[in-house]
Amino acid sequence: DYNLQICLEEGFKKILVADCYSLLKRQVSSMSKGVKVSGEMVCPVCSEGLLARDPTRMQNLVVFNCRHAFHTECLPEDNICTQCCAAGKFSSNYTYYNKD
Repeated sequence: DYNLQICLEEGFKKILVADCYSLLKRQVSSMSKGVKVSGEMVCPVCSEGLLARDPTRMQNLVVFNCRHAFHTECLPEDNICTQCCAAGKFSSNYTYYNKD
């Protein structure tokens, strides 16, 4: 009985480690993909275009891994995707693209 429990525990540990490694590998792969910000995209908060043709009017952007993009000034202080929160999804993973 004891040997069976030890054997099962070791088997479960191997499965968990393999699953964790697989999930981490998928996360790293998805995080390393680029996010396209096109000229047609608008900020969901202020409804203005994200990209400005005039360099003097450019603003900093925040692009979340969920592919939603906002002007930095339009986001709440906690930097969360308001669209995902409203839809019941939440992603705290974001990437900053500064004009500097």
